[in-house]
Amino acid sequence: MNPVLNPIAWIAVALGGSVGCLVRWQGSLLLQSRFALSAAWSIAWVNGFGGFLIGVALAFAEEGTLAGNWRLLAITGFLGGFTTFSAFAGDMLQLLRAGNIRMFIFLAVVSNAGALLACAAGFFGTRVILR
Repeated sequence: MNPVLNPIAWIAVALGGSVGCLVRWQGSLLLQSRFALSAAWSIAWVNGFGGFLIGVALAFAEEGTLAGNWRLLAITGFLGGFTTFSAFAGDMLQLLRAGNIRMFIFLAVVSNAGALLACAAGFFGTRVILR
Protein backbone atom coordinates (compact mmCIF):
# COMPACT_ATOMS: atom_id res chain seq x y z
CA MET A 1 0.00 0.00 0.00
CA ASN A 2 1.14 3.53 -0.76
CA PRO A 3 2.69 5.01 2.46
CA VAL A 4 0.80 8.26 1.86
CA LEU A 5 -2.51 6.41 2.16
CA ASN A 6 -1.41 3.84 4.74
CA PRO A 7 -2.61 4.80 8.24
CA ILE A 8 -0.14 2.37 9.83
CA ALA A 9 2.73 4.25 8.12
CA TRP A 10 1.44 7.52 9.53
CA ILE A 11 1.20 6.03 13.02
CA ALA A 12 4.71 4.52 12.73
CA VAL A 13 6.27 7.88 11.79
CA ALA A 14 4.27 9.81 14.41
CA LEU A 15 5.03 7.35 17.21
CA GLY A 16 8.70 7.04 16.31
CA GLY A 17 9.09 10.81 15.93
CA SER A 18 7.41 11.50 19.26
CA VAL A 19 9.63 9.07 21.13
CA GLY A 20 12.73 10.25 19.26
CA CYS A 21 12.05 13.88 20.23
CA LEU A 22 11.63 12.94 23.88
CA VAL A 23 14.83 10.88 23.90
CA ARG A 24 16.77 13.72 22.20
CA TRP A 25 15.45 16.26 24.72
CA GLN A 26 16.34 14.09 27.71
CA GLY A 27 19.70 13.08 26.21
CA SER A 28 20.58 16.71 25.60
CA LEU A 29 19.62 17.67 29.15
CA LEU A 30 21.63 14.76 30.53
CA LEU A 31 24.72 15.80 28.57
CA GLN A 32 24.32 19.40 29.72
CA SER A 33 23.99 18.47 33.39
CA ARG A 34 26.46 15.58 33.53
CA PHE A 35 29.24 17.13 31.45
CA ALA A 36 28.42 20.85 31.80
CA LEU A 37 27.95 21.19 28.04
CA SER A 38 26.20 24.11 26.40
CA ALA A 39 22.95 23.44 24.57
CA ALA A 40 24.75 23.72 21.21
CA TRP A 41 27.40 21.18 22.23
CA SER A 42 24.87 18.73 23.60
CA ILE A 43 22.78 18.90 20.41
CA ALA A 44 25.97 18.42 18.34
CA TRP A 45 26.78 15.25 20.32
CA VAL A 46 23.22 13.96 20.03
CA ASN A 47 23.19 14.64 16.29
CA GLY A 48 26.52 12.83 15.87
CA PHE A 49 25.24 9.80 17.78
CA GLY A 50 21.99 9.95 15.83
CA GLY A 51 23.94 10.09 12.58
CA PHE A 52 25.77 6.93 13.62
CA LEU A 53 22.48 5.20 14.45
CA ILE A 54 20.95 6.24 11.13
CA GLY A 55 23.95 4.71 9.36
CA VAL A 56 23.44 1.45 11.28
CA ALA A 57 19.71 1.47 10.50
CA LEU A 58 20.34 2.16 6.80
CA ALA A 59 22.73 -0.80 6.66
CA PHE A 60 20.05 -3.05 8.16
CA ALA A 61 17.51 -1.62 5.70
CA GLU A 62 19.85 -2.35 2.79
CA GLU A 63 20.16 -5.95 3.97
CA GLY A 64 16.37 -6.22 4.06
CA THR A 65 16.21 -6.65 7.84
CA LEU A 66 14.52 -3.28 8.40
CA ALA A 67 11.76 -2.63 5.89
CA GLY A 68 8.30 -1.18 5.40
CA ASN A 69 6.60 0.32 8.42
CA TRP A 70 9.48 -0.72 10.71
CA ARG A 71 11.86 1.36 8.59
CA LEU A 72 9.46 4.31 8.79
CA LEU A 73 9.18 3.89 12.57
CA ALA A 74 12.94 3.61 13.15
CA ILE A 75 14.55 5.88 10.55
CA THR A 76 11.97 8.45 9.48
CA GLY A 77 10.19 8.59 12.84
CA PHE A 78 12.50 7.85 15.78
CA LEU A 79 15.86 8.87 14.31
CA GLY A 80 14.31 11.77 12.41
CA GLY A 81 12.92 13.07 15.71
CA PHE A 82 16.08 12.19 17.63
CA THR A 83 18.35 14.17 15.34
CA THR A 84 17.25 17.68 14.68
CA PHE A 85 18.75 20.43 12.68
CA SER A 86 16.23 23.00 13.91
CA ALA A 87 17.26 22.78 17.57
CA PHE A 88 20.90 22.98 16.55
CA ALA A 89 20.20 25.96 14.27
CA GLY A 90 18.46 27.80 17.12
CA ASP A 91 21.38 27.25 19.46
CA MET A 92 23.80 28.33 16.76
CA LEU A 93 21.82 31.52 16.19
CA GLN A 94 22.19 32.30 19.89
CA LEU A 95 25.97 31.93 19.54
CA LEU A 96 25.94 34.35 16.62
CA ARG A 97 23.80 36.86 18.48
CA ALA A 98 26.16 36.66 21.44
CA GLY A 99 29.05 37.48 19.11
CA ASN A 100 30.75 34.13 19.59
CA ILE A 101 31.77 33.77 15.92
CA ARG A 102 34.67 31.35 16.49
CA MET A 103 32.53 28.91 18.46
CA PHE A 104 29.76 29.26 15.86
CA ILE A 105 32.10 28.32 13.00
CA PHE A 106 33.77 25.55 14.98
CA LEU A 107 30.49 23.92 16.04
CA ALA A 108 28.95 24.31 12.58
CA VAL A 109 31.85 22.44 10.99
CA VAL A 110 32.30 19.85 13.75
CA SER A 111 28.60 19.05 14.09
CA ASN A 112 27.87 18.68 10.39
CA ALA A 113 31.07 16.85 9.50
CA GLY A 114 30.83 14.75 12.66
CA ALA A 115 27.27 13.63 11.95
CA LEU A 116 28.14 12.74 8.35
CA LEU A 117 31.26 10.82 9.39
CA ALA A 118 29.35 9.06 12.17
CA CYS A 119 26.61 8.07 9.72
CA ALA A 120 29.18 6.63 7.31
CA ALA A 121 30.95 4.79 10.17
CA GLY A 122 27.67 3.31 11.38
CA PHE A 123 26.65 2.26 7.87
CA PHE A 124 29.91 0.74 6.69
CA GLY A 125 30.78 -0.74 10.10
CA THR A 126 27.40 -2.46 10.28
CA ARG A 127 27.74 -3.76 6.71
CA VAL A 128 31.07 -5.35 7.64
CA ILE A 129 29.54 -6.98 10.71
CA LEU A 130 26.47 -8.23 8.81
CA ARG A 131 28.56 -9.97 6.15
